Amino acid sequence: MTDTEDKTAPTYERGQCFLVEYQKAQDSAEHHDTLLWTVTSILWAAIVLLLGSALDAVGESGKQLLVTMYSVLGIGLTLTSAAFVFLLNHIKNQKYARCKELEERWGFTQHKGLNYPRWLPMKIIYLLVTIYLIVLWGIIIGKNDLPAEHTPQSVPAICACPRIFIQCHCSEAPCLDVKAWPE
Repeated sequence: MTDTEDKTAPTYERGQCFLVEYQKAQDSAEHHDTLLWTVTSILWAAIVLLLGSALDAVGESGKQLLVTMYSVLGIGLTLTSAAFVFLLNHIKNQKYARCKELEERWGFTQHKGLNYPRWLPMKIIYLLVTIYLIVLWGIIIGKNDLPAEHTPQSVPAICACPRIFIQCHCSEAPCLDVKAWPE
């Protein structure tokens, strides 16, 4: 190549380098997308298991500290999951942006023609699920301080008159077990 030639002009050798870079950028974007959903799946499975354990222990005497620890860990896992998703999604988007730059230069159309809104419904759904889980963990922490007579295990009874369906929240009113009522 002489000094007068454009060093950025496409040549076969430069084209091969760009094809390799393009392939690596696309592979990396796909890897980060797979990693994003793998991490999400693992953390959400852990959160659901932890949630089940916390709900089983709510209201049991002597387990308030355990439920609080479960709840704090659940909030931490929920926030960690969200952080991983947004970080890995950001990296994935950068890799796909590099693919689009190379497509523009070389006339490829694989990603260039793909137009979608910046905030896809999936991101909104993920954000809503994250907020829901954090609120749910907060409710569990709040319910954990109730005395044993106000726990969910003591609530499924219905007050004396079968025509008035008012749930008992304490032992002040005589309650009947719903299962004992004739159909």
